[in-house]
Amino acid sequence: MGRQSFVTVLVGPCALLREGLGRILSAADFRITATAASVEDLIASQQAEDRPNLLILEVSRDQTTTVKQIKVFRGQYPTARIALLADREQLVYANIVSAFRSGADAYFLKPSCEAFIKSLDLVMIGEVILPPSILSLMLHEDRSIAAGEVKTEAGIQSAPIAYAETSSTDCPRLSERERRILRCLIEGDSNKAIARKNDMADATVKAHIKAILHKIRVNNRTKAAIWALNHGSLIGGTSNDEALDPANGRRDLSPPDSSAGANPLRAARSPSRAQMAAISG
Repeated sequence: MGRQSFVTVLVGPCALLREGLGRILSAADFRITATAASVEDLIASQQAEDRPNLLILEVSRDQTTTVKQIKVFRGQYPTARIALLADREQLVYANIVSAFRSGADAYFLKPSCEAFIKSLDLVMIGEVILPPSILSLMLHEDRSIAAGEVKTEAGIQSAPIAYAETSSTDCPRLSERERRILRCLIEGDSNKAIARKNDMADATVKAHIKAILHKIRVNNRTKAAIWALNHGSLIGGTSNDEALDPANGRRDLSPPDSSAGANPLRAARSPSRAQMAAISG
């Protein structure tokens, strides 16, 4: 499906951002049919034949407003995809959870153009996209997001934000090395970084990751990292001893630096240590 078939609408209070984003997306062959300051204004102006497939919504500083707009749009266009665009200071775990529970499909920190466009392509085929900083927050916060709450596009199953806990009878048998590799995946390490941390060859890392994916029944390393976040009792502690404060033994809970852009989970690789998109290493 070409991008021209993606009827895309832009909503946000900043007219300059909407204008700039519209030009970027149009240059990438997305079909922009409307922009508006609010979802309510958008719906009032939409023509029946222009039902949108994709909403890009700028996150409001008032979370209640953001959630309301997601719900209103989702109620009007239940099969459309919803991508949120936020500033770094808006990266609050509880707000992210409520946004996804309200019907969002992707959450971006304001990223580089190339990574953003590629990630939107993934959103439109049913993927859930999160920047690595959000997974870092998920590691340290309550992991009780219910599986399967993320909306799907026309029957295409999205990757859930979190997986339900595996029962004791279904627990995969993971070796200590596999558990260490899973902890590295949580932290966003590339294959080269995992190999360096664990004193093994890159090819060995790839073989272990393939075995892990088979054991936990997921099809990529991003989903493996999310699975590991919700099965901490199976994989043990962090692989990064430096994340512990030697003064009090507590983990540093601050999210990793994402100044290079959102670099969503399956977008292009980034030098950031928290990069969760290093699919092929």
